[in-house]
Formats: sequence, structure tokens, C-alpha cells
Amino acid sequence: MKQYRFLDISGYMFSGKAAAIDLIREFKGYDVPNYRYEFPLIRIQDGIMDLEKALVDDWSPIRSDVALKRFLKLTAKMANRRRKISLKEEELVAWGFDKIYAEKFREYSEEYAESLVDLRTRAAWPYYELAQSFYELSVRLLLPRIKGWNLLLLKATLLPVKWGPALLFPKYANDFRNVVSSILDPLSVATAPKARNRVGKSDVYYDWPVVDLTIPSGEGFYEKTQAYLEKLLSVAMSDRENHTIVMHNAFEPFNPWRAMKYFGDARCIVVDRDPRDIYVTSRSYSKGFNDDPNVNERISFAYDVDLFIRRFMILRKNSNVSKDPPGRVLRIRFEDLVMDYANSLQRIYDFLGENESTHEKKVQFFDPSVSRKNVGLWKSYPNQGEIQKIRNALESFCYDS
Repeated sequence: MKQYRFLDISGYMFSGKAAAIDLIREFKGYDVPNYRYEFPLIRIQDGIMDLEKALVDDWSPIRSDVALKRFLKLTAKMANRRRKISLKEEELVAWGFDKIYAEKFREYSEEYAESLVDLRTRAAWPYYELAQSFYELSVRLLLPRIKGWNLLLLKATLLPVKWGPALLFPKYANDFRNVVSSILDPLSVATAPKARNRVGKSDVYYDWPVVDLTIPSGEGFYEKTQAYLEKLLSVAMSDRENHTIVMHNAFEPFNPWRAMKYFGDARCIVVDRDPRDIYVTSRSYSKGFNDDPNVNERISFAYDVDLFIRRFMILRKNSNVSKDPPGRVLRIRFEDLVMDYANSLQRIYDFLGENESTHEKKVQFFDPSVSRKNVGLWKSYPNQGEIQKIRNALESFCYDS
């Protein structure tokens, strides 16, 4: 199997990451997806970093089992091509990753999770109910109370709902069937057996859920994770002759070194920018980059200049630059990339081990003379009082040409 190199390009939201993406698109041998296709599976909650913590850094039979189940639920949500009318929470979210990764995202993720399992059994497990959804807990509460004719009556009532829409609303027939099946399936199984626990002289019974209990020991975690990510990220490559797979925001600018353990050969470029221009960009419409300022100014806290400043400081304070592995992380300013193009380009050549001969499409995707219009946007911002407040608080991060 071909061994690929990996390059992640990260930023802090509107900090100029797209410019670096377009620049790398000009190099021969680099597979660069659409800049909108980010790969958050490593850093997102219940993703690979959380798996590592539960299986390697701080192992226990309770946390490792739960972490694996949460990872599977997360990848199921990310895989879905469209939301479904369902009582299963993983079907209510759809990020379309199966479409992006050649219909293999969920399949490869399930294979990876299974490879991490060392032991499996069915057992009454008290901790599982703490992670169950409202619907799952409700079914467990109602199941023992629905018996005999009541159960048959419920099934008889729901079956027409399951099959009727196929005639009246064929477009949504499967959605209605999924909803009814999610109700009928749990009602079709026997009541979970009770786990007995003797306390003192009296018998106390806990109606614990009987679950598929796994024990992932964490052995071989990094090797299995590297194989999974390489297999997944290479499946949608546009050209098999490429040697480097580029990702967007797969790592985090705060601690990119953490994610590098999941790859055989990985590097990261982190792009930062004058906070005044980040602030203005967050609040201004820009086709293809900030299509909805009302949403993005909330995410960046730019609707309130004081909150924006505090958020900016927290993010930069938690960027642990001292832990950047030498030669593996390149931190560069958007303004330098634009205003000092030649020197910045040489830094990137040196960092990637490339030269001008592999930069085959120079200035075809990233033209610094065009991007200069995005430097100093703050100068024409109507509320210069807010701009001055940002400069006073974040002067060391500001760029003055």
C-alpha cells in the first residue's frame, strides 16, 4: 500500500487559511480538496483525540467502552447524506461524509472501531444508562409495563402508520417506516433481565440495561489509527499519483503536535492574521467566505468587541507554540504571505521540501497582488473606536505596513 504524506492547513477563523490552501493547490503532487471540506474527526468531541484519552492516556473499562460507542455514534451522524424523520438521534444529523469519501466513511469507521475491540460480551452494565438518550431510557421504563393485549394493540395501531405512507406519500415512506420500526423493535424483545445485587440482609434489584459490552485495551492504537486515517483520506483522492494529502482544520492551531501521532508523516501550516481584519471580516459579507455575517459574528464573538478581544486572547494564550515539533509546524501570517510573497514562499518551499520546479501553477490560484485588498480592511471600518480598542488590547498581534 502506498504511503502518503499529510499536510494540514489550520487557522483561527477568518485568519487567512484559504490563501494558504490556494497556494498549496499550485504545487505538483498535492491532493487539495475544496476549502470548504474540513476534516474535524480528529479534534471534535467524541472523535479520535477523545478515543486516545480513553484508550491510551487514562484507560478504564468504563471509559474505554463508552468512548468507543460514542465514536461510532459520532461517525454515524457524520456519515449520513440527509437527515431522516426518526427517533434514533444518529439519524437526525447529516454531515454527508459518506458522499465526500466515496460511500466509505461509515464502513471504514466501523471497521476501525471493531479493530480496537479486544473482548466482547453481553452483560448487565449499570453505567450504560447514564449515556442513554431520553428515548432509550423511556423505552426501558415502559417496556415492562406494556404486555399482552396492550402490546398487540400498540403494534396493530402502528403498523398502518408504517405502511400507509407508502401509498399516500411514497417520497417519505422510508422515513415513516424508520420511525415506527424504532418504536416497534425495542417492544419486540423480552424485558431486560434484572441484575441482582445483595446489600446487607435484604435483596436489592437494579433493572440494569443488558448491552453489548466491549473492552478495547488500547494496544496498537496508533498503528490502527494511522492505517484507518490513511485508508479513509486516500479513498477520495483525485489523482493517485499525488504524494501528499492536504486536510483543512484537521489539527488544531493550539496543539497540532497531538494529531501528528495519528500519521506516519504529517506537517501543519497555521495561518494567523491581524485581529482587526479578523473582526471586520467576521462582520462583513464576503461571497464564498462569509456568506452569513449574522451567524459568523456570533461564532467569533465579533458581535461584541469586548467579547471578541477576550476570545482572541484565550485562543492565542492556549496556542502552545513551544511544543511545535521542529520542522513539522510552520506558523505564518496572512499579511506576510501577501505583502512579502517571495520570502514567505521560500519558507514554504523549505518547510515542505519543495522548490520552484514543483510549483507548477504559480499564481494560478493564489495571486498576492489580488489578495492585498484583504490587508488593512479595518482602515475603512466605520466604527474606528472599536478598532482602536482592539489595537490597544492586542497590539502585539496587529500588523502595520
